[in-house]
Amino acid sequence: MLKIIEKHSGFEAPEWVDIFNTYAFFSLHQSGRRSKYFVWCSEGNPIEAIVHITEQSNSHFKSPIRGTYAGIQLRLPNIQLLEKVIEDLEFELHKLNALSLSLAMRPFSHDNTFASLYFNTLLRFGYTISAHELNYTVQIDSSSLVSRMQRNNQKRWRKCDREGFTIREESDYDGYKLAYTTIAENRASKGYPISMSFEAVWEMKKLFPEKVFFFTCNAHNTTVAAAICIALNTKVLYVFYWGDKPGFEQYSPIAYLAAGIYDFAFKNSFSQLDAGISTEGGIPNPGLMRFKSALGFDPSLKLTFTKKLFYEEFGRI
Repeated sequence: MLKIIEKHSGFEAPEWVDIFNTYAFFSLHQSGRRSKYFVWCSEGNPIEAIVHITEQSNSHFKSPIRGTYAGIQLRLPNIQLLEKVIEDLEFELHKLNALSLSLAMRPFSHDNTFASLYFNTLLRFGYTISAHELNYTVQIDSSSLVSRMQRNNQKRWRKCDREGFTIREESDYDGYKLAYTTIAENRASKGYPISMSFEAVWEMKKLFPEKVFFFTCNAHNTTVAAAICIALNTKVLYVFYWGDKPGFEQYSPIAYLAAGIYDFAFKNSFSQLDAGISTEGGIPNPGLMRFKSALGFDPSLKLTFTKKLFYEEFGRI
């Protein structure tokens, strides 16, 4: 028999749970908000499903409140289990007098089987698509990323290689800060803010020491590009931030860096490299789409589902 259990601090999620669905990540972003973290257990206590919810404002709940995605996660694809999880979750939201729930799900490319089950079930339960983004990933195998790049990027990669560019995985505080600063300089030169301070990134690294990686691309005694990556699970490596140093645009060192990260992912048995979305509020960013496509990444859907909850005894819609 499957039962729902609320978990509290100290809970360690099983290995199949994505980083954004761990209790540790969930606890980073509460700030006094109403929130719940639920697991579903079968006999013998194996965890079969997990979801956390946090109040965004005025009885409107989200999963996640921060992070790329979270929503409902199942250990194995099972549509009957998913239906029960949704029913139980809505009952718990009933207790909180919730007005709505939004679930930001992982991209279809991460696992098309799961994504298809969620799509079918959530729509049947009255959820609507409230956000849709295009997320860019590349499947990892023994072939190089360079072989998948468009010709101009292949030429840029070869130029960097000829001139002795190198990729380094940073392994100490100074290296982490160097990578972050390089990315921040790139953002500032383009007028884009960086969403997390170095202190917040450093806290995440301390919390997930084996899941957060810092890379630099170096040439001519200078760090010319950098990236911060997160292992979302055992199969997907996510490029959280990347950027090149202003003044090195003629080399396009991001192409060289991307190939190095891909090689790292292959050596560490990841099956996908995720470069994030190239839309905002569903609106395409053509330049960003061309940039990621030229590096060899392909788009897939990343959806958010929302349901307005109706509880007759409260007279709410």
